[in-house]
Amino acid sequence: MNLLEGTVTEIHFDQGMRIGKVDIDGAWSYVSLLLVPDTDIGDKVLVVGGVALSKIEFPHSEEKENVSGDSR
Repeated sequence: MNLLEGTVTEIHFDQGMRIGKVDIDGAWSYVSLLLVPDTDIGDKVLVVGGVALSKIEFPHSEEKENVSGDSR
């Protein structure tokens, strides 16, 4: 099994379980969000075997580096 990074694009419930539709390099996968109950749409998660293991959170300094605009 490979550990993959993806972005949650949808969240719904299936038989009482939270399921996220995750975009992993342009491919969609439905994964369980049981282990990351605070996940929201737009969050990045680490996925293995159809289960999101954790959210990926970036420090504030890295977020500022990724802001688009004038790079001067």
